[in-house]
Amino acid sequence: MIKVFRATKPIHLVLFSLGFFTMYVIQRARSPIIIVEEISDGQVKQVNYIHNPQQLHGRSVGRAAPRRPGQPVFTKISDLKRYEISGSAKHGFSYCLVYKAATTSWLRIIRFLNGESSEVRSPYDVGKHRVHYYKIGKYIKYFNWKKDQKFLENSYRVMAVRDPYTRLWSAYIDKFLLPDFWKTRGQSVIRLVRKGRIDPTSARCGNDVTFKEFIDYVVLQDGAMKAWDQDKHWLPASAMCRQDIFQPHVVMKQENLSKDVPAVLTKLNLTWVLDRMTKINMTEFEMNDQIQYVYKIGGQKCANQQKLAELVWKAFQFNAYIPSDIPFPKEKFKGKFDANGVLKVLKEVRLNWSVTKQERKKQKRDALVAAYKTVPMETLHKLREIYMDDFKTFDYDPSPSDIFS
Repeated sequence: MIKVFRATKPIHLVLFSLGFFTMYVIQRARSPIIIVEEISDGQVKQVNYIHNPQQLHGRSVGRAAPRRPGQPVFTKISDLKRYEISGSAKHGFSYCLVYKAATTSWLRIIRFLNGESSEVRSPYDVGKHRVHYYKIGKYIKYFNWKKDQKFLENSYRVMAVRDPYTRLWSAYIDKFLLPDFWKTRGQSVIRLVRKGRIDPTSARCGNDVTFKEFIDYVVLQDGAMKAWDQDKHWLPASAMCRQDIFQPHVVMKQENLSKDVPAVLTKLNLTWVLDRMTKINMTEFEMNDQIQYVYKIGGQKCANQQKLAELVWKAFQFNAYIPSDIPFPKEKFKGKFDANGVLKVLKEVRLNWSVTKQERKKQKRDALVAAYKTVPMETLHKLREIYMDDFKTFDYDPSPSDIFS
């Protein structure tokens, strides 16, 4: 049942903790309609409208036009065409992409629903490399005012967000520690922020960017470039999927995906997809999928297979797939540093690791905090301002004590 609240006075931030899903009503100074969708007991029960554009933190974003209850505004703004939208017309939903916030998971689902191939029996049959590189234009499109407005207005609109600090750390691990962005953004980071003489190999490969340098780059680019010229793996979610334009019915959180995704799929009458997704060991799948992705990208003539294995080892320690206190066991590989050899050793180490969920969570957090401790406080304050819209809109802590102490 949809509940429509009419307000003549400003409504201030209210946080609803409903079962396992958290939704928000954000202050609206002029609009009289607020539509709230909540998910509780595993079901989407109502509708959510997020945001008054006038309340965004310190940035001019335009003004929403009058609208009928539940109808998207889709104001004709030049940047609108750059929104990356996926979804399924057949199943009646659209998905606005915020990279490093469940994008790969949802693109697997969307590709599966749209008939990836006869061999695909589950979303998890679509590997990460295929998700992002194989006929991607068929599944991700930029918003087109004339062609897509009707579909978006009538679709059930979904997006996911993530704590900006963990999102940035994840982007660094996946794109700079591992080789994905070495010869693109990696080279740019080194050229723009590294001080002193730059090693020729670093300049050519971009393969040794530090986390501090990455954050310096993010801060520098925010002031030097227009938003859409920045990389979407760390562009703020509030810029990538503006709430006053896309107007999602549901905003999921990366931190709660194991419960949020089933709730949304149930709302979409896609519980049969869930059945296909629950018959695998997720940890083993994620490890194998990431290893295969790294080795398909390869060392780009900047790292041999042993070096790739060492980097995967470090990344998996940061992500708490394996213990953080075990050095890279070169002898265990017996000279086989290919993808299969790496997976075999990692599975053996993990099998012998007795760890609780809380201990794994602490290991991941400790790695993140240690990385942020390399960033000067002045830079952290600038970074916080860049993502302040995300912190306020999606209720994340802008100043976590373990990072800012």
